[in-house]
Amino acid sequence: MAMTGEEETGGEAPIGVLCLETSFIKIPGHIRNPVTFGFPVIYKVVRGATPERVVSMGDPRLLDPFVDAARELEAEGAAAITGACGFLVLFQRELAGAVGVPLYASSLIQLPMVHRMLRPGRKVGLLVAKKAALTRRHLAAVGAEDVPVCVAGMEEEPEFREVMLEGRRVELDAGRLEREVLGQTVRLARDNPDMGAIVIECTDLVPFAHAIQERTGVPVFDIVTLTEMVHLSLTRRPY
Repeated sequence: MAMTGEEETGGEAPIGVLCLETSFIKIPGHIRNPVTFGFPVIYKVVRGATPERVVSMGDPRLLDPFVDAARELEAEGAAAITGACGFLVLFQRELAGAVGVPLYASSLIQLPMVHRMLRPGRKVGLLVAKKAALTRRHLAAVGAEDVPVCVAGMEEEPEFREVMLEGRRVELDAGRLEREVLGQTVRLARDNPDMGAIVIECTDLVPFAHAIQERTGVPVFDIVTLTEMVHLSLTRRPY
């Protein structure tokens, strides 16, 4: 789904979104639900880019299809491009080099910034789709390999695993998923009292960012906070 055209954008700068091939319902707050934003978005699904290949495998064969999709989004008028999966961080350098507009493949690109905002000795919490799949290589892709982090993964939570990782169902029990997300977040905060902020890697968890912040009391960053910041940088208004 895309919103393009002057009558719809009101002169705003559309943001392009590189999407995985998934079929579950995207609720408000998800980057692939256009009501999440107050500006136009253009979506491009990369066929064959399943969660298994992107998250679990980090399949390098997907780089070329993602490059092609990014170039298509630029040709369609995207003023900046982002991704609908934080594990696309592995392709950050190549994707950014393939287009002439700003491209940020993952919410993880915020990690160094968030770390520098905190006083020394504080960790950045990461809420990710699959803890075992997150490696030093992912962090190094955005210069965050030395950032002190604590990590919680969603891979063992039934609703998340069945719907997001395995694609068994199109329907999503949002209440059940929220309970799973908060369970992981509360444990992360309890086990890491020195956690000063959270970065949500997984775009599927962003609809619950408000609840996460309410439970933890720390700043919460994700792909939506980053997209809104980038869009604002492209649409400045006179004071």
